[in-house]
Amino acid sequence: MQHCKALRTRTWFAISLILVLALFFLGCTTGGGDFTYEGTDTITITKYIGAGGDVIIPSKINGKPVTGIGEYAFYDCDSLTGINIPDSVTIIGDCAFYNCDGLTSVAIPASVTSMGDNDYAFVYCDNLSAINVDTANTMYRSEDGILYNKAKTVLIQYPAGKTAVSFAIPNGVTGISDIAFYACGSLTSITLPASVTVIGGNDYAFPYCGSLTAINVDAANTTYSSEDGILYNKAKTALIQYPIGKTGASFTIPNTVTDIGLCAFSECELSSVIIPNSVTNIGQCAFAQCGNLTGVTIPASVTSIGNGAFIGCDSLTSITIPDSVTSIGDGAFFGCTNLSAINVDTANIVYISDDGILYNKAKTTLVQYPAGKTAASFTIPGSVTSIGYGAFGRTILSSVSIPDNVTGIANNAFHGCYSLANITIPNSVTSIGYMAFGSCASLTSITIPASVTSIDSYAFADCANLESVTFEGTITSDNFGLTNSIGIHSPFDGDLRDKYLNGGSRTYTTTPPVTKSSIWAKQLSILEKLIRMAHTDRSTATREASTL
Repeated sequence: MQHCKALRTRTWFAISLILVLALFFLGCTTGGGDFTYEGTDTITITKYIGAGGDVIIPSKINGKPVTGIGEYAFYDCDSLTGINIPDSVTIIGDCAFYNCDGLTSVAIPASVTSMGDNDYAFVYCDNLSAINVDTANTMYRSEDGILYNKAKTVLIQYPAGKTAVSFAIPNGVTGISDIAFYACGSLTSITLPASVTVIGGNDYAFPYCGSLTAINVDAANTTYSSEDGILYNKAKTALIQYPIGKTGASFTIPNTVTDIGLCAFSECELSSVIIPNSVTNIGQCAFAQCGNLTGVTIPASVTSIGNGAFIGCDSLTSITIPDSVTSIGDGAFFGCTNLSAINVDTANIVYISDDGILYNKAKTTLVQYPAGKTAASFTIPGSVTSIGYGAFGRTILSSVSIPDNVTGIANNAFHGCYSLANITIPNSVTSIGYMAFGSCASLTSITIPASVTSIDSYAFADCANLESVTFEGTITSDNFGLTNSIGIHSPFDGDLRDKYLNGGSRTYTTTPPVTKSSIWAKQLSILEKLIRMAHTDRSTATREASTL
C-alpha cells in the first residue's frame, strides 16, 4: 500500500514537473500564443505572432508586469485593426507599429514615457487617423488626434490617415519631428507659424505628401520662409521642400540657393529643373523618383552630389558631371532606366567616364553602369577592385565578367538585373553586400568561392529561379545575414541559411520558383555518392545472400 502511495506521489510529481516545464517554455516563447517576449522582473513584448484584429496586450505575463513594447514588435502587421495598450507599459520602441496599415486609431496610456529614440512608433501607418493620449500622461499630449510632446512645443506626428486638406501648425510649436507628416496624402497645404525653428534633424518632415501644393510660412518666422508655396530657409540659401503636388512642367531654382536639401524635389512631376551656378550641394535623394525629369544640367559650382540624388529618374537619358564635383554619393544615378551615358569633364580630378560608364579617377571603383545602356554583356576592366553601391542596378545585362582583382561587391550592386543569367564571382571577392543580387530573376545557379567571408542580408533575395547554390568555403553565422529585433534576415530565401550553417560547404538545390518558405536540400559530394553506392551494393548483396 505504501509502495503504491509512493508510486502515485512520484507520478503526480513527475506530471506536475512536466506541466510546469511545458508552461515555462511555452510562456517564454509565445506569451499565451500571441506574443514573444523577454525580461526577468519585467516583460517587454518583442514580437506579435497572433492573427490580428483588435489586440489586447496583457498587463502581466506569468505574473510579471508588461512594461515595454519593443522595436518593430508589430512590424508589418497589416491584419492589426486595433490595439489596447495597458497602463503598465512605459516604453514603446522605435517603429513598434511600423507599417500597420489596418490601424485607424490608437490610445496612449498615462504610463508611457518614451516612444523610442526618434518617436517613430507609428510610422507608415497609412490609415491611422488619430493618436489619442491620456490627459494624465506627463510626456505626451494629443490634440485632434495629433501627437505632441507634453509642452506642445514639438509636433511629433500628424497621422497619415487624417482626411483634412489643410493644417496650420499651432503657434508655440518650435520643433517638427523628422517625417512628422510622412505620406499625409490628403493635405494640400501646411502653414508654419513664426515660432517654428527646427524641422527634424535634416529639415525632413513632409515626404511623400502626394497632394501637397503649398507649405506656407508666417512672415515673422526668423528661421524659415516660403515663396509660391516652396519651403526655404530664411536667407533662401537652402531649398528645403518643393511640394510634390505642385503643377507645372519646369522650375528655375532661385540664384540665392546654394544647397538643395534632402529629398527636396523627390517624386515631383517636373520635367525640367534649372539649377543656378550658385548651388554647391545637391542633397541626398534631392530628385529621387522624379519620373518626368528629362533635362537637368549640373553647373560647375556643384561640388557634392548626395546619395540617391537622381535615383529612379527614368526619363533622364544623359548627364554630365562637371570638373568641380569631388563627391558622388552611393546610388546617385541608380535605376535610371533610360540613362545611357554619364559623362565626366576631363578636368575632373576625382572621377572619369569611359564609354559613358562612371569610375573613380584611378578606375579602381566602378561607380555606375548606366541602366539605359543596351549591351547584353559587359567585361569589367581589370583595374577595378570594387563594384560600387547599385553600380549595375536595373540594367538589362545578361552576362557580366568580373575580374580577379575585385574584392568587394557592394550593396545593391546588381539589384534588379532581371536578365542577368551568367555571372561568376572570382575567388578574390571577400564580401557580398546587402541586396547585391536581389531580384535577379534569371539567375539559376551561383557559386560562392572560398574567399567570401561575408554575405549580407537579402544578398540573393527574390531570385525566383535560383535553384542551385554552391559554397566552396566557410562563412560564420555572424557574417551570414543579420539577426535583429525583426528576425533573421538571410542572404537567401527559404531555409538555405540554416541548412548551410548546419551542413557546411556543399551544393544546395531547391525547386523554383524560390519563395521565402523554400526547402533547400544538401547535395552529396562525389566521394559521398561513391561511398553510398558502395554501401548500397553491399546491402543488396547481403539481402540477396540471405535468400539463398
